[in-house]
Amino acid sequence: MNSFNDNRDPKGFEYIIEAGSNLHSHFFLDLKALGIDIYKPGKRSTTALFRLDWALSELDANGAPHDWTNASAYLATIVGAMLDAGCDVREERIEEAIKRLVEVGDFAERTYDLELVFRALDLQGALNTRVYMRRLPGAVRIFEFEKDRLQVRRSTYRETSASVFFEITDAQLEITLARLHADRARAEKACEAAEACRTLIVGMGPHWLSHIDEVILEMRNVVAELSS
Repeated sequence: MNSFNDNRDPKGFEYIIEAGSNLHSHFFLDLKALGIDIYKPGKRSTTALFRLDWALSELDANGAPHDWTNASAYLATIVGAMLDAGCDVREERIEEAIKRLVEVGDFAERTYDLELVFRALDLQGALNTRVYMRRLPGAVRIFEFEKDRLQVRRSTYRETSASVFFEITDAQLEITLARLHADRARAEKACEAAEACRTLIVGMGPHWLSHIDEVILEMRNVVAELSS
């Protein structure tokens, strides 16, 4: 796990920009040690979840930060793979996985590890997509919890080049909530917030501009859907 002494260090942030699309892959390195094949989840994944429950009951961020972080990430990874495979995963288990990722992000911010902050957000986004697609009964509660916890991070990084990632994440959570509530006005405001992010990515290169434009296009489609 790479750490940065200062999460506002421009060189450190440039590294994040270059490596961002692959950050979540680091969490998969030790899964086989737990007897897990993320591409073939099933009974072994369920057994692994019980092992992780035990591990996380013994670990904490202060005593064993690396092990605690990885165990939390593995939990989210396994839950996501099980959902993709059509396994019956309790909603409480999904919510627990997301909350643990939020805790990892909080810890990473306290230790000035911006890379880890983004890793946690990356995995959260992947789980959020599955939660939304399944229209889980607790989806609104889960997304509102994440959005509330994100506000501190938005404030922390507001004056830094990293702010665009937290702003676009907030806009995506907002439009997802708008869609669940069938609230067109709320969706329009979320879309406007995402469009404002384009001004924050000057100098980050065409890849990120293209990514933001794709997000904005998807959000505009949601607004159109709610307008019909």
